[in-house]
Amino acid sequence: MTEGDASGSLTIPAELDKIEQVRSFLKDRLRDVPFPGDELFHLDLALFEILVNIVRYGYPDGAGVIRVDLRLEPDAVRLEIRDHGIPFDPKAAPPPALDDILSGKIKGGLGIHLARTFTDEMIYRREGAENVLVLRKAFSK
Repeated sequence: MTEGDASGSLTIPAELDKIEQVRSFLKDRLRDVPFPGDELFHLDLALFEILVNIVRYGYPDGAGVIRVDLRLEPDAVRLEIRDHGIPFDPKAAPPPALDDILSGKIKGGLGIHLARTFTDEMIYRREGAENVLVLRKAFSK
């Protein structure tokens, strides 16, 4: 597969039931990319967690869109996620309280941690009224 074959964009309403469209888009575009082991699953999970957070917290009034741009690079997949929601830098989020989560004292709080763990690079910037989050995941050839 060439870089141009996998590259593409998808825009969805910021709704939980629309996230599956992005996941299908990702898997379809990357079906021929040589990810070792569970690496495609890890990228899919990282993307899912970020999208859920955008839907749940980025648009408290419920109306918004999310755009995902996928680009195949020579040694990695690059996902750029854009939304017009509340400004939020996931890189600035504190580490999760794993003991409290595992013991059941609190629910949630692992999504950003999983996205950080399962990608090789996470870059955030704010462009005007837009959040821009870049996730990169390396693959072997």
